[in-house]
Amino acid sequence: MAGVEARGGVPYDIVGFDACLMGSFETAVALKGSADWMVASEEIESGAGWDYVPIIEAMGRGEADAREVSIAVCDGYEAKSAKRGKGNAITLAALELAHLPELEQAMEDVYIALQENVGIGIGALRRLAFGAQAAESFGGG
Repeated sequence: MAGVEARGGVPYDIVGFDACLMGSFETAVALKGSADWMVASEEIESGAGWDYVPIIEAMGRGEADAREVSIAVCDGYEAKSAKRGKGNAITLAALELAHLPELEQAMEDVYIALQENVGIGIGALRRLAFGAQAAESFGGG
C-alpha cells in the first residue's frame, strides 16, 4: 500500500470503511501488513453512517489504543443504529489483522480436507463459491 510506504513502512493503526460490503476476507487480505485493525461491515450500512462523536472522544483520550478506538467505532455505530430502529441489522466489526494468518491457514486446511476427502478440485470449489454467492442476498436486495 502506497500510504504505508510513504510512512516509512509503518502500518496504519486502523483502516475503517464507513461504506457497505467492505468487511470481507479479501479486503482483510489486501490490508495485511498495512494496518493493525480493520473496521468494516460485511452488509449494507445505514445511510447515516458512523457516529463520529464517540470515535473522536476515544481518540481524544491520550491513553486510548487502536483496539479501544476500533471498539468505539463499533459501539457508536451500534448505538446510532439502535436509535434509528436498525440495531438488529448491523454487521460492523473490528478485526485485529494480526490474526489473519490463522484464518488463512484454517481456510487452507478446509480446502485441503475437501480435496482429500471429497475429491473436490479447484474448479468444483469455484462453482460452489459462485453458487453460494448467487444464493446470498445482502441488504434485502
